Amino acid sequence: MSIRRSKKLLENYVCPQCFRQINKCICKYYPPAELIYIDINMQDIIVKLNDKGYKTISCCESHIGENKQPNMYISFAWKYNEIDTDNLPDGFKWIKGDLAVEFTIPSRISDEQAEKIKFEKLKLLSEWVDNLPAGATQEYE
Repeated sequence: MSIRRSKKLLENYVCPQCFRQINKCICKYYPPAELIYIDINMQDIIVKLNDKGYKTISCCESHIGENKQPNMYISFAWKYNEIDTDNLPDGFKWIKGDLAVEFTIPSRISDEQAEKIKFEKLKLLSEWVDNLPAGATQEYE
């Protein structure tokens, strides 16, 4: 593996304590076996959510090209009272069984169009997270 490629791959790994990229870790705690893989364009969003008390389990920024993964999503550890599932970012839906917000990039469009949509939706998702209140509380059924 080339240095350039390995450096690019490492950008997707974050510290399990502060959720920041390894080279931006504020707690300097990252045993290699415990690193967490988070797509680079989702990292700031995931950090903000966890800092506000919304514990996440998994996420994907969606992937365009040969290894297509058209779904952009964030799965939460719990259902939170502060997440209004009827008021999600434009185009996103709530997946009740997965406790996730999700957007699916349309099929049969060019990779360039898909990338454009992806970054528009990432921006909307980030703005939505910015507007969520801190101090999330779990919803019990």
